[in-house]
Amino acid sequence: MASPDLSCPIYHVLSLINDISHDQLWFAQSGNDLGIQVIGTQDIVTIQDWYTVSGSQLEIITASDGLSLTANQVEQLVSAMAAFTPPASGELTLSDDVRDQLVPMLVPGWA
Repeated sequence: MASPDLSCPIYHVLSLINDISHDQLWFAQSGNDLGIQVIGTQDIVTIQDWYTVSGSQLEIITASDGLSLTANQVEQLVSAMAAFTPPASGELTLSDDVRDQLVPMLVPGWA
């Protein structure tokens, strides 16, 4: 599902593979960790200590469709998504209501 790019000592990058596009991801804080879940699945990447250890944050998260987020943009999505319940297992897309409310955060975030 994901492959960390550890080849560069300056940037910490997470590149998502296997046709996981930016609009299939759900970002949530879980204690001190950041969870990135593929909507409608049990697939999740956990970044341990994202909220407590500055070196644990990734500088860039890239989806397989080539769109990327920075750490600051991730935080904006975490805050926005915290107001909603993630889609249940098997629901592979966001409901129209949730999508309409998140679009203002999704569109400018991913570049």
